[in-house]
Amino acid sequence: MSNFPKQLTSPGTLKTGQSGDCWRCCVAYLIRNRDLHSIPDFVNIYREDFILETQIWLQNKGFYLARNPNLIPNVESSSYLIVVGQSPRDGQNCHAVVKQGTSLIYDPHPDETGIVSPIYDTYLITRLL
Repeated sequence: MSNFPKQLTSPGTLKTGQSGDCWRCCVAYLIRNRDLHSIPDFVNIYREDFILETQIWLQNKGFYLARNPNLIPNVESSSYLIVVGQSPRDGQNCHAVVKQGTSLIYDPHPDETGIVSPIYDTYLITRLL
């Protein structure tokens, strides 16, 4: 498993109504930015608009975020994807990890248990040309 930084907000540090920052960590991993403080905590700041705000932020940095890349031609199973699924720690929360095919590459949660079914969505981050 990767030695990339772990979540800054995890279950033991959450305030009421706050989510963990696994999404931010996965974005950081895919753009190779180890400074998590330099990346917005999209989920907690923007809530239901976090995907749109992530897309805007990434475009300003020269990247593109594609949803459901397995539906896009020429995306190989060797690509690194953010995969969002059910957290194994409870039955109510989502969790995001980075996978390559079926291999778990990076889990931002300290216990590194990944996700369980169902998988809700997948995302690819690529450089803009």
